[in-house]
Amino acid sequence: MANYYFRLRDANCISETPIILNATFNGYRIKCKTNKSIAPSNWNFDTQTPEDTKKFKELNKRLVFLLGCADVTYKYFTETLNKIPTSSEFQNRFYELALDESVKKVIEAKPLTLFTFIENFIKEAKYKENEKTGRPISPLTIGTYKQCERFLKLFNDKKKRIDFNDIDLDFYYQFKEFLISKKLSQNTIAKHIKTLKTFLNDATDRGISTNFKYKSKKFIASQVSGDAIYLNESELVDFYNLDLSNNEKLERVRDLFLVGCYTGLRYSDWSIKKEDIKGDFIETITQKTNERVVIPIHPTIKAIMKRYEGKYPNSLPPSISNQQMNKYLKDVAGLIDNLQTMVSTKKTIGRLTLNSNISKALRVTTHTARRSFATNLYNNGIPAIDIMKITGHTTEKNFLKYIRSTPKDSANKILEFYNKGKKLKIS
Repeated sequence: MANYYFRLRDANCISETPIILNATFNGYRIKCKTNKSIAPSNWNFDTQTPEDTKKFKELNKRLVFLLGCADVTYKYFTETLNKIPTSSEFQNRFYELALDESVKKVIEAKPLTLFTFIENFIKEAKYKENEKTGRPISPLTIGTYKQCERFLKLFNDKKKRIDFNDIDLDFYYQFKEFLISKKLSQNTIAKHIKTLKTFLNDATDRGISTNFKYKSKKFIASQVSGDAIYLNESELVDFYNLDLSNNEKLERVRDLFLVGCYTGLRYSDWSIKKEDIKGDFIETITQKTNERVVIPIHPTIKAIMKRYEGKYPNSLPPSISNQQMNKYLKDVAGLIDNLQTMVSTKKTIGRLTLNSNISKALRVTTHTARRSFATNLYNNGIPAIDIMKITGHTTEKNFLKYIRSTPKDSANKILEFYNKGKKLKIS
């Protein structure tokens, strides 16, 4: 896929400097003249577009047209001629279109709308990389893009027709109200607002939209912290010691869950290959982030491997569907006395905040394993940066949101520290 954006020839110039259109695709980076100039003081370097003022309205309009010419040029070669154009071929065709008034009428008659842009954005996503991590965008993230697109289309059909210029604070409040009416949780609503801003930032960067109202500080994606549980070391020992010899299915589920608790891997990575087990370490490439991780093998996993040695190539129980796994996990947890204690849970759906008490056993899911791994290591003094190498968190801020230490856990750690210190002689 191709990307197009504008740059100034001399960003440090004190007078006007030419605006250059850059097109990138298949390793090419092609520069095209726009025959337009602007002073750097009137250029927005964040969006790579002229200032959003009346003075530059026509210039912005011309640049959007040139983006359309670049896109038509690329599609002419790739879709009509079934080839990748060379630099000179692309430039020649681009200049022809840019000077052709009939083409101008066609492009301006069919401007890129919000929804056609989002559709193209999603199509291009599988070829892009995450700007923060440099890794390919995951199918899960692309699924999030599609969910947001679906809700925007539902809102568009029910409320009013929307396009780039309609995205303002009035839209923001109306869209949030619409999502609340769909009984979505506050964090799910925040996810869709954040995704919408991802779409709009890309449209702004490409010069397709010059509406910056979505950048208002009030146009926010506010989240609430979750109340997901973790299992402490004592509870994990109870899991391991539970006698399930009369139920092989639940025994495999329990053992596979413990593999997650002592590797920190996501459920999608629990099917560890035989060749990934190297001595005292597991070295694997994670599916979501395509990142190589090295994990020391915990004694519990070694004991489990002895149990399955010869039964499976990797000496570990096979995976089942996540849905089935979560169902059977609750059956296993229901057999452990220490997990029958009640824990409070809070969920915000629309404007309703629901509070309830439920046994800890019913809160156990496959994701509990990963949280337990991170939290137990953190509580035992392992530096966050070392744990993050395995969990894949890129910032300590996000990692700490993941930790599920309770106030009692923190108090016990401080008490242990006190007890290890030098005793004061109190007379």
